[in-house]
Amino acid sequence: VWDERLARSAEAWATQCIWAHGPSQLMRYVGQNLSIHSGRYRSVVDLVKSWSEEKRHYSFPAPRDCQPRCPWRCSGPVCSHYTQMVWASSNRLGCAIHTCGSINIWGNTWHHAVYLVCNYAIK
Repeated sequence: VWDERLARSAEAWATQCIWAHGPSQLMRYVGQNLSIHSGRYRSVVDLVKSWSEEKRHYSFPAPRDCQPRCPWRCSGPVCSHYTQMVWASSNRLGCAIHTCGSINIWGNTWHHAVYLVCNYAIK
């Protein structure tokens, strides 16, 4: 369900235009997915599509060679955005979108970047 408190905390983070998860005190209790885009217009659905596309790398239950020490397995570079989206115990969501005049993305400055922050509870 939509959670206004999670949305407000996502907005507070997005407006700071920091490309990192945070704030750190919130991250102990809340899961968070980030997405960013600069250039041609993209919808919010386009911004979250890469998270859901991680499903192709995710296995549940994990292959027998992994059981029982790992109930699930990620065969690609990352699956954590996807797993946060579908995690059974996460039942509250709040997101915010903000256009940053400039933001540092791994050492490069992006201008007029659309920044999406989604907070999930429970983590």
